[in-house]
Amino acid sequence: MKKVLLFTLCGCVAASSATFAQSTRPRYASRDKTAIAESRTLMDDRAFVLSAAQGGIATIELGRLALTRAASADVRQFTQSVIQASEKMNEELKPLLEVRDVPAPGAIDSRHKVSYDWLSKLTGSDFDRAYMTVMTAKHANDVTFFQHAAAVSKQPDVQAWAAKTLPAIKQHHTMAREVGDKIVGVPATAPK
Repeated sequence: MKKVLLFTLCGCVAASSATFAQSTRPRYASRDKTAIAESRTLMDDRAFVLSAAQGGIATIELGRLALTRAASADVRQFTQSVIQASEKMNEELKPLLEVRDVPAPGAIDSRHKVSYDWLSKLTGSDFDRAYMTVMTAKHANDVTFFQHAAAVSKQPDVQAWAAKTLPAIKQHHTMAREVGDKIVGVPATAPK
């Protein structure tokens, strides 16, 4: 008997929730959908510029670590190139962050800290293999990320910056693959 009452009570609550949701639905839903879509676009652009800035900081910090730990001259040369490009990218990104009232990140974010912590425990050829594996994956993700922003951003300044920056990111991805192919041999153990 208790189970039947409980089941009936749950059914009544579910039915009344659906009725309440319909009665509180705005009358001008199409206008609200437009406002939500515009808001989402602005939030997406803010998220893009913040994530791009975080990625730039991460590339610089991982690169600085590589300059102290890498055994291969090819790895160090690649690292110098990506550090310089990331510093330039972050300088160009500052106005886009300021316009959107997004504070520039001052340190590596938690997403990239995992890789940093893992790499900081390695040296020599083990470091080289692991670092180039991380850089190849990171730049592959960055290419996709920037291509998307260059194609769909509704903000002309964000779209233009993403399109302008994309060739350099593609170049670094190609360089990462080439250097990685030279030194990787056996892939390093992934972070746990």
